[in-house]
Amino acid sequence: MPCPPPGDQRALLEVAAAVTGEPLPRSRPLWSATFVTGLADGSTGLVIVMNHVLADGIGGLAVLARLVDEMPGLPPGDPERARFPVPAPGARTLAADAWAGRARGLTHMARSVRTLRQGLAELGGARPPRRLPPTSLNRPTGSQRRLDVVAADLAAIRDLGHAHGGTVNDVILAAIAGALRALLASRGEELDLVTASVPVSARQAATGGKLGNQVGTMPVALPARGDLAARVTRIAAITRERKTAARGTSAAVLGLPFRLLAPPGCSAGSSTASGWFTPSPPTCAAQPSRSRSPAPRCER
Repeated sequence: MPCPPPGDQRALLEVAAAVTGEPLPRSRPLWSATFVTGLADGSTGLVIVMNHVLADGIGGLAVLARLVDEMPGLPPGDPERARFPVPAPGARTLAADAWAGRARGLTHMARSVRTLRQGLAELGGARPPRRLPPTSLNRPTGSQRRLDVVAADLAAIRDLGHAHGGTVNDVILAAIAGALRALLASRGEELDLVTASVPVSARQAATGGKLGNQVGTMPVALPARGDLAARVTRIAAITRERKTAARGTSAAVLGLPFRLLAPPGCSAGSSTASGWFTPSPPTCAAQPSRSRSPAPRCER
């Protein structure tokens, strides 16, 4: 896909937003790779779109790392070379694999019950979170998306977090809460707390060998008042208290209503069930993400 003039980072991000906004066809594997040519510096952009059912963010980055590594290809005559690419599985193979997975789940019923209990704790309990007063940002979002990249000194962010008993994520959450408060103050609105759905990964390591969605959600009420250092200290204490030993177990709780309501026509019901624990996903206006790489990365 050619990048429109002037071929700078802003133009590349607009192309990426357009590509990720197009639904993936269900008749094909739920991922795509788009090369973006015509960049001003002579380089080529790569936009990877991957459905969340295939991999979560960390798993997707692991797959991307394997796609762009410098390892040599399979030598001629290698048996694995003859079996690549692997043909698409048939309907019977998919059905057998699905039923085998359900059978394995029944054999681990006790562990499943424990996982559900831990998942409810990660979500803050069985009761839905208290709804905060709506603001001008709480509006249904449309199909258009805008991507932006902000460069920051990771070492400075890490030092700030450690100095106040927190992590890089705590600093990012504190910055987001303060930015939303400043934005709404410019509109004549007050904001004391921000309810954020914080993704929690259950992966022990970033690996492309085991895909699937292994990420849960931890709803957190973030303080928006005070200076940045004070917010980091308070948010670090909140997240430490909310984190459980079995991280990401809320995925089992959130996945249950989606599996039960997955047939066509039930997507609205599954969104409502998810919204019981997460703060209004249809009205979420911003989704921050952090990366160590200076190049823009787009996830879906």
